Amino acid sequence: MANIMVGGSQGIAMLQEQPQGWELWERTDPEWAGRRVWSLAQVPGAILAGTDAGLLRSVDGGTSWETVLPGDVRVVAPDPADPRRLFAGLQPAGAWRSDDGGATWCELTGLGSAEERAGWHLPGATPLETVPLARVNAFAFDPAEPAVVYAGIEIGGIYRSDDGGDSWRACNEGLSSLDVHRLVPHPLEPETIFAATETGVYRSVDRGASWKGLPFETGAGYTRALLALAPDAADDRFVLLAGPAEVDPWGWAEEADGARCRLVRSVDDGATWRPLTFGLPDFFEGLIATIVADPADPHSLVLGSWDGRVFASRDRGLNWTQIAEGLDEVWALLPLEE
Repeated sequence: MANIMVGGSQGIAMLQEQPQGWELWERTDPEWAGRRVWSLAQVPGAILAGTDAGLLRSVDGGTSWETVLPGDVRVVAPDPADPRRLFAGLQPAGAWRSDDGGATWCELTGLGSAEERAGWHLPGATPLETVPLARVNAFAFDPAEPAVVYAGIEIGGIYRSDDGGDSWRACNEGLSSLDVHRLVPHPLEPETIFAATETGVYRSVDRGASWKGLPFETGAGYTRALLALAPDAADDRFVLLAGPAEVDPWGWAEEADGARCRLVRSVDDGATWRPLTFGLPDFFEGLIATIVADPADPHSLVLGSWDGRVFASRDRGLNWTQIAEGLDEVWALLPLEE
């Protein structure tokens, strides 16, 4: 994990591991000025950045970038079974697919019928007021069925496609909120998938047909960051990490401790959760926005928060070290592969 690309409310930056510690290099290019970076992904030969002003693609390690898809691109997700195939989610809610490593894109017009879209609104608001706010925040891929793709829509719920994204159907039974932020498949059980939502983490054991809440002991709810770690030779347990907030989003500005967000860990499929505190603050004022694993070393994790800090772990999340602070909101982290 020698190099980590950071995406946030002020463009991109790079964290580089040096013998004396981590060094932060911030981009000052005019093309990144004022640009929010929501999502980062790496595929063979290219890096992609989903921003509020388009999807950018770099084929030279991030030195130069080309816009390959216009719009407010909230997520870009490579298919683990075929990294040449990627999905992009936009606001207003829309989905696009690439079959050539992100060079060209086609729109997936089957996501959400007119009747379904009429239901994509905040509680108490009319559809016309909030349909433009609905956004595709997440994709997940069935590890056993290459054609099965899930999409998570903030203010819209969860949709499943059985044909690679050409057609979709809603899968929201059991969800108490249609505010979906992240989708994570179980690495060993293809029928099981987890969702991070406004009201906490949910689990489906029937490929999205129904969902059950996995409550946190603290009563926390609003969750964006969610990561699943498969067992390995050093740790034979399936590990689930989440970053829930104890304060409702509407109260973050009023509370002295902000979101009161912290990292929690489960080793029993989300039935119970334990806070992780070694090297981490008792609470984050800003939301934990992302947790990712280094593809070259799944024991190495990195976490970013809206209060501008980045932490790294070398032992699957048990112990952490702060490697950056003073950033603006951190939304995305990408450990770069050589």
